[in-house]
Amino acid sequence: MRSGGVRVLRSFITWLDDYLAGEAPSALVKAVVGLLSFAALLGTLVGDLAVRAGALVVAILTVVSLGLVLLADRRALRRRAELAERQVIHYVKAIHATGPGYRVVSWDKTIVISPSGDARDVVKVRAKVEKPGVQFFWLWFGCYWSQPARYQKKVDVRVRNLLVGEMPGTSLDRTLSWSAEGKLAVIVHLHTPPRVGSEMTVQVEIVWPGKCAPLVRGDCDNFTIKLGARVDYARYRVVLPKGCDTYCETIGFQDGDAGFVLESGKTDDGCLTYQIEAHDLAPGQQVGLRLELKQRVPIAVR
Repeated sequence: MRSGGVRVLRSFITWLDDYLAGEAPSALVKAVVGLLSFAALLGTLVGDLAVRAGALVVAILTVVSLGLVLLADRRALRRRAELAERQVIHYVKAIHATGPGYRVVSWDKTIVISPSGDARDVVKVRAKVEKPGVQFFWLWFGCYWSQPARYQKKVDVRVRNLLVGEMPGTSLDRTLSWSAEGKLAVIVHLHTPPRVGSEMTVQVEIVWPGKCAPLVRGDCDNFTIKLGARVDYARYRVVLPKGCDTYCETIGFQDGDAGFVLESGKTDDGCLTYQIEAHDLAPGQQVGLRLELKQRVPIAVR
């Protein structure tokens, strides 16, 4: 019985080695399941301790090998994805250089800051189509401190159309790209090119861990708008964590200047808010707020 079991095990190992050499990772996963099942069946039928031990060793080695194969496959897929992303960015830049084909009419952003410094940005962009064949929006977002890469990996971006009356429409595909300076480019891919003369509105929601960490730690933090083309109307609303009060300075304008409005208030649950409105904002003009906590409050900072 013992010699027969060993022969069965040897022939199975030979077959398994030939099989795994030419299969894809998905097939390897199935192979491991089959291997473990076979090992259990073989040990039960043969009843030999050496056979059971040998089958267990083969199973362990196969699982380890499978892990290495899957890891290599994952790295290859990631490299291909990064290459495809770079190509998309390159082509979009080339198209954008000839003119985006749309004019931003209004830019409306609200940022809600959590006690830990995480932020949730909701940006609504309305644009008028000036050329046929518009396929995408190009938007940039920044963070005013040098974040480690582990934060960037956790940033979540969702995009959708907004219909008449700001009713939510369907989701849109997007491509993300980080610059060396830590700025996030969001390329919004439209379902179909809108007709010339029409207006389109998209909403970008960004959950950004640690974006406002300097503010909740007691340092100054900036909240600004800077767009590449003239904009008829822009609004930026900052919602602070509950219990926080801040010093406030304007950036790029003074309170009372024509075309600018600065207001403060509170949400229904008592959170302090600041809001700036700008009319006929010039290309490249940066406006916003600089905030600093008046008094440290017990807040949870990661």
